[in-house]
Amino acid sequence: MISQHIGGVSAAASATGDAASQVLSHARGLDGQSGALQSAVDDFLNKVRAA
Repeated sequence: MISQHIGGVSAAASATGDAASQVLSHARGLDGQSGALQSAVDDFLNKVRAA
């Protein structure tokens, strides 16, 4: 019975680690996209100011 609980806790910990890795990966992707968006907005505003 105890070994089943230990197995369940181990599986849950592994799933949590996998989910954390996915969150980190997506956060890095969003960081890259936000940088690209900031550059696009800056370019647009510079063009508006120059017009």
